[in-house]
Order: sequence, then structure tokens, then C-alpha cells
Amino acid sequence: MEFWKNEGHREPRPPTPISRPWALAATLLALFGILALCIFFFLTGKHTGNAAAPVAVLPSERIITDKKFLCAVEYSSAALVQSAYRRWDLEAMNGLVSRGKAIYLEKGTEVAILKRERGIATIAIESGSEIGERCWLPEVVLIPGVVNIK
Repeated sequence: MEFWKNEGHREPRPPTPISRPWALAATLLALFGILALCIFFFLTGKHTGNAAAPVAVLPSERIITDKKFLCAVEYSSAALVQSAYRRWDLEAMNGLVSRGKAIYLEKGTEVAILKRERGIATIAIESGSEIGERCWLPEVVLIPGVVNIK
């Protein structure tokens, strides 16, 4: 037995709590990255529901519509509404309404413009049969006298 000890045989070291410090650093970095992404998406996330939360809006951003217009019920459908307006495709507009992707807002509906981004306006409906809902439409629709659906 003495022979092994004299020939350089070493007893194995007991494991330390952190035997690989780079593994701990990588794990902590990954957790920090995931946390940072969660916070980022929480703060910048798009609202996908229809219910309009109470939002403080400037009085200049509240309007009463001077015409009937089409409004997408989800942000993802706003491009379809914009395309239908661009081609003035009444059949497409009616199809979007029948499939539940858009609604018609009647003339005289009070709306609050919450946000304008890349040609799409986010509005909160404040009167009429769709009161309390949020929808999305092309900004050009909000210009008086430009678009008018019969």
C-alpha cells in the first residue's frame, strides 16, 4: 500500500461547491438575459385584446366621426383593412366584417385616438354599440372628407 503513495498516486479531491466557476457565470448570465427579455416584452408588448382600458387621452385626440368607417378588431387585421381601403374593395370590407375581423363604426361615433404608428391608428370607441372596445384603422380614414363608405 505504501508503494502507491510513493509513486505519485494522489487521492481524489473532494468536490467543491463550485468546481466549475464558468458554469455558474454562464447560468447567471442566461438567467439575467431571460429576465431582461421578459421585462422588455412586458413593457413594450402590444395589446391584443379588444377591451379598451381606461386611458388618459388629450382632448384634441377625441373626435366624433363624420362618416361610417371600417375598423379592425385586432392589430393583426389592420393590414387587411388598409388593403381593402387602398383598393376600395367593398366586398373585401364586408367579408372582413362577416368573418369578425372588422366592424363598421357609424357616423357620429365618438372615438379617442390612442396611438398613431406606421399609418395605423389605435382607437378606443367611446359611444355607440361598440362602446368600450378598441380597434385599429388606417390613419387616412380619420382625415375629414377623404374616405366615405355608403
